[in-house]
Amino acid sequence: GLKMYSLMDEVRFELEFFLRMQDNDGGVFFKVTPEHWDGFVSPRDSDLLQKRMILGKSTTSTLNFAGSLAAASRVYRKRDTAFAERCLQAAVKAYNWAASRPFEDWPHNTEGSGGYGDEHAEDEFFWARAMLYRELLARGEAVEGLTAESLRSLLLEDMKLIPPKSCLDWRDTQNFGWIALALQDQDEEFRIAARTTLAMTAREIIDLQRVDAYGIPVRRFIWGSNGDIANHALTLAIVKRWAPSLGGMSLDFWCRELVNYIYGRNPVDVSFVTGSAWSSPKDPHHRLSHSDGVDEPIPGLLVGGINSDRQDKHRAPHYPGEKTGFSYTDERCSFASNETAINWNAPLTAVLALLCTS
Repeated sequence: GLKMYSLMDEVRFELEFFLRMQDNDGGVFFKVTPEHWDGFVSPRDSDLLQKRMILGKSTTSTLNFAGSLAAASRVYRKRDTAFAERCLQAAVKAYNWAASRPFEDWPHNTEGSGGYGDEHAEDEFFWARAMLYRELLARGEAVEGLTAESLRSLLLEDMKLIPPKSCLDWRDTQNFGWIALALQDQDEEFRIAARTTLAMTAREIIDLQRVDAYGIPVRRFIWGSNGDIANHALTLAIVKRWAPSLGGMSLDFWCRELVNYIYGRNPVDVSFVTGSAWSSPKDPHHRLSHSDGVDEPIPGLLVGGINSDRQDKHRAPHYPGEKTGFSYTDERCSFASNETAINWNAPLTAVLALLCTS
């Protein structure tokens, strides 16, 4: 019979790949990339057509790893103690590597994949420290010489210098640190400070939503604007766990307003998740969907959405109008508005889960 896989199984598949990206010295390679940009072919065909390269290592990629694997250690602890311990040991090893190399540059290679340059590692350090502090505090002992006490003094400085943003993005990750401190229950001072700070951020988001015709807080449609909006919703969904309303305004309501935008109440009347409605994208810029032999795209993918910069104009996409709000088209060539990305799907998945369970 068919084996049923849970979300934790899917995430573990990604984590196993992540673990293979760590070098013996603790540093983590930045990316795996083909020599040249792939066509719309399957991964197997791509492997046959050209070789792949592993590039890095960088401070930011190593700290992303440390924060993610520390979180994984907590999530998988009850399910697989050995795997959880492996994740924590790898996270500490990565953090120690990064701490000895405060800014190891990323590989400036864009021939076969995006650049993803990040000139600031302070937010990644905060994220990694917060996640590791939470785990080491619960553990009550050092790992590879790293202690909760040593991290706490650094976190006090991080919290002064690195305020949360209204939303996460792949470059600015400090909200993960604030969320980790807000949701832990062993350090009351940090918990109160983080919750108070994030609540102020949530209030700022809602103030922007209240004066917008579509109930969204963004004032500019960037590449991956749907991910931007989903991450704003994530901030509200997290804060409403301890503050259901702020100044008489329901966080549940304003969070749902952002979900409504993603699922169709937007300037182009499109439900931006494949397979979710008649208006959903049928032709996303997604190599797997165009190489699997199935006409319909893989369901459940959030496309980037409205992007006023239209970086793909040289591909001659047919945008429905010149106005900023019409900068979306359901065409495979429109990588600027119709591609998919795991870091857009992730916050939407989290928000939907949080809305169902709270």
